[in-house]
Amino acid sequence: MESHCGSHTNACATTYPGVARRFLKRWIKAALRSRLPSLKRIAPTARNHSDNILSFNERPLTNAVGEGLNRRLKVVKKPSLGIPRFGALG
Repeated sequence: MESHCGSHTNACATTYPGVARRFLKRWIKAALRSRLPSLKRIAPTARNHSDNILSFNERPLTNAVGEGLNRRLKVVKKPSLGIPRFGALG
């Protein structure tokens, strides 16, 4: 029986949590064996947070909207840094 998932895609990872878990586990092992220090450093972090990483498959929610609002607020607030008090605006 031929798999409906290509060998180089993560299409099944979003459908089947077991596939995503196995993929992450293999990725962490490969990162630990890598000769790249940055990958070796991030692998334990990925392992420690694997449940949170994998939960994105079940609930694809991020904090992107909140981060975008924070950025806009900072942009709006920055020009007012030199104003000593609110009454000085009028």
